[in-house]
Amino acid sequence: MSDDASRSVRAVEGFFGGLAKGTMILAAIVVVVLGALGGDIPFTDLPGTRKEWLLFLLFVLLAIAGGTAFLMLRHSPR
Repeated sequence: MSDDASRSVRAVEGFFGGLAKGTMILAAIVVVVLGALGGDIPFTDLPGTRKEWLLFLLFVLLAIAGGTAFLMLRHSPR
């Protein structure tokens, strides 16, 4: 297989891989939103106590730190 053909195959694989991942993420978001609107998900209320707010803030900070670490490690030179 020539280099041009393998390059185009990699581009098509990357495109369809991204398309599949995007579709799965969109489907997951739709399921969560429909569950929240229907009342099936019990964790859609805002925290009521100070302890619940601190736990919520901890989860948000951990998610931000994890996402940042992932992006920094992904783009670091090898």
